[in-house]
Amino acid sequence: MAEITTEDVTRFKSEHRVVDLVDALHGDYSVGDAAVEALGELCDPSSVAPLVDAMADDEWSVRYRAHEALERIGTSAVGELMELLHSEHPDRRANAAQALGETGDTTGKGALTELLGDEHSHVRSKAVEALGRMADPQLFELFVEALADDSDDVRSEAAYALGRAGDGRAVEPLIGRLIDPGARIGAARSLGMLGDTRAIRPLLDNIRHEEHGLNRAAIVALGELGASEAVEPLAALLPELDLKDAELIAETLEALGRPEYLADPVITAAKSKDIKDRYADGERWFGERNLVGVDLSGLGLAGAIFRESDLSRAILKGTALGTAKFNEANLTGADLSRATLQMAELRGANLATADLSWTTITTADLEGADLSNANLTSASLFRSNLEGATLTGANVSMADFGGATLPDGTQYRAAIDLGRFGAVGQPARL
Repeated sequence: MAEITTEDVTRFKSEHRVVDLVDALHGDYSVGDAAVEALGELCDPSSVAPLVDAMADDEWSVRYRAHEALERIGTSAVGELMELLHSEHPDRRANAAQALGETGDTTGKGALTELLGDEHSHVRSKAVEALGRMADPQLFELFVEALADDSDDVRSEAAYALGRAGDGRAVEPLIGRLIDPGARIGAARSLGMLGDTRAIRPLLDNIRHEEHGLNRAAIVALGELGASEAVEPLAALLPELDLKDAELIAETLEALGRPEYLADPVITAAKSKDIKDRYADGERWFGERNLVGVDLSGLGLAGAIFRESDLSRAILKGTALGTAKFNEANLTGADLSRATLQMAELRGANLATADLSWTTITTADLEGADLSNANLTSASLFRSNLEGATLTGANVSMADFGGATLPDGTQYRAAIDLGRFGAVGQPARL
């Protein structure tokens, strides 16, 4: 069979060949996405059954695309999905239940409730999941009954559903399920959603649990509950954990009003090592991360990408950062002294109070950057773009601005006094 192309998808759509469009979900990125879009636009109920079957495909990408196509078809698929709930094939019943829940339509509540008595546990599990998405307090008793199901998956979905339903009566049943291997992770997460302080002590008892998923769920829930009594027990865990878990605890402590733990030495040291090791392995993307206070001094990180990262108070002294990308990053108070940033991208970066003394920032893009109160003593900004940048209070003593574009869009000349931009000190003579 010839490989399907995007042109084929266009033809299938014009000819209303929905089965062929479902087959096209197996195509490459562009073909699969085009098929999803076409199925969504056609909104043909006859595509629902094959899409439900595709939800059980061996390929993850096909399963994902089938879900996406059904979401685009939306409520137009409800009637067909309701019929599939009565299919003789259990996988079809399960997938139809899941898809029905994802439509957000509540007309199938009765039919889904009937599936709670299905002989196949995965069908019951998907029915509970779908009903849980409705967040209906009237389903409280059904979810509590499902907590006693003999299937781990059903009990887990019931625990999550009780949290979504938002009924305070669920607190005690959920606390009781913290000892249930099948339901305890869902129970912990739901206790956080319900916001009842009765859950704090039981959750604290599980932050050191041997099951990794449970202790992480308990930590997150304590943050959601605003449990101030969790601060000391959580802080005591930091030295014992790997980077991922330590970051989770630091973020939870921040939610509890203790942001200083984001820069805990244990965490910053682990983050510094993590970046160094990953860079050595060829990775360059470190964007959108919390990197407060990391020590990357003296490293070679040319071309690294730190877009939108929080690098406040980071130590980058003497670091080689040529062509690195810091667009929209927070470098407030960072030490970049004697670093090299040739051709680096720092558009919109916050460099307020940063130390850039003796730093080489030649031909760099600093458009819109905030350099207020930064130390630029003896820095070289030769031919860099500073258009729209803020220099208020920046110390520019002996800095080289030769050929640089200034905040007002003009080019620097020896006669220009940078004091008009609020800077202090005298730049180097050209």
